[in-house]
Amino acid sequence: MKTGEPSKNIGLIKFAAALLTLLIFGCNKNDISDLNNKQSEAKREPQWHPSISLSDDKNGSPETLGKSIASSGDTIHVLYSDFSYENRGDLFYKRSTDGGTNWQPMKKINNSKGGFGSPSIYCSGKNLGIIWIEGNDNDWYKSQVFLKRSTDGGTTWEKDVSLTDKNKRASFPVIAIQNDNFYLVWSDDKIIDFWKGNIHRRPKLKISRDAGQNWNNEVSIINSVKSSSYNIATSGDNVYLTWLDNDTKELKFKSSNNKGDIWGEEKFLLGTKDFFHVPDISASGSNVFILSNSYIRSSDYGSTWSAGTKLFDGDSYFFHCISSSENYVNVLWRDIGKYGENLTINHRRSTDYGLTWSDTFPLPEIEGTSDAPNITSSGNEIHTIWIDQHLKYSEILYRRFSSREIVKKAMKNFRIQLSLLMMQKNYS
Repeated sequence: MKTGEPSKNIGLIKFAAALLTLLIFGCNKNDISDLNNKQSEAKREPQWHPSISLSDDKNGSPETLGKSIASSGDTIHVLYSDFSYENRGDLFYKRSTDGGTNWQPMKKINNSKGGFGSPSIYCSGKNLGIIWIEGNDNDWYKSQVFLKRSTDGGTTWEKDVSLTDKNKRASFPVIAIQNDNFYLVWSDDKIIDFWKGNIHRRPKLKISRDAGQNWNNEVSIINSVKSSSYNIATSGDNVYLTWLDNDTKELKFKSSNNKGDIWGEEKFLLGTKDFFHVPDISASGSNVFILSNSYIRSSDYGSTWSAGTKLFDGDSYFFHCISSSENYVNVLWRDIGKYGENLTINHRRSTDYGLTWSDTFPLPEIEGTSDAPNITSSGNEIHTIWIDQHLKYSEILYRRFSSREIVKKAMKNFRIQLSLLMMQKNYS
């Protein structure tokens, strides 16, 4: 049974029972028609709700440059780093357990030692993983990927664990979580000449089969030593990886259909001469979606791909993201504007597996400077965050596309009307 169906079925059962009661006690057609109209209100399409601020410190400097929002059912998780003088890049976490209606207080879950790089949060059920790069103050050429995990939906967090060699330099970490399977990909860097941009980056893979508690040995899954900007996604037993090959100037793809044990051949997807964007990837069922400057999709587990399509005209650089769930696909991107001013966050969605798309919808309600969008979705429920700077300080704004409050209000009105009608029949 899909998330949300139990409550929906209970509501339908109560409605049927109420109508049966009214039929037993007697009522006219107008009464039933009115109640049917009340019930139909609870089935209205979702809508965008007003944005709310999730950050608490007006003197802070929050950043959401990694994947900073994740969801599982009604629980929404948000992560950000704060690079203000007082916090030095510490990690902060906040969650909602009712679909984004109410939020628990923000709490610091880590203290920076060597500075955090692009922390990201991922979840599957109650399993959560936070990854980040932490540098070495004494040796800039060395850095590690750290993991912090929770197995109870973010209520408690375990100690930090290093997943890479402390004597090497790691960068570009991404992780995907499917039940108890954790897949970590990162770049094992060898700096030849940093100032000339001559850095060899060979991606490595590690897998955990017990929700991040134990990990297998790292393996190389890509041949090129000049690759970067990896992103990974899962759907069932399928694992998908996309990256930019800086040697051949191509967007590439690789997949596994047995939980990452065996990988297929590398596939060329697009030439990169006309884009500089980090690819983002999402998967749902047999469908795989990749967004960079161009958008491409596969409906057969990555075997064949569509031609590239432009979903937006502006330039997003690193700041675009894609999320899919069932037949719904959503994209966000930062639009730098015609003259590079008034940055805003735009949204488009598809309800038919990414075949056709809605018009562009700007998320910020106030014009100003908006940056670093993030998105997660479950069915037709969408949860987004971004950094907003229209005030004198930066804040994290959250906005959702949901029917939750509409349904609650409609069902409440329905119950009131039902009670009044039953009282009227009993005393008439």
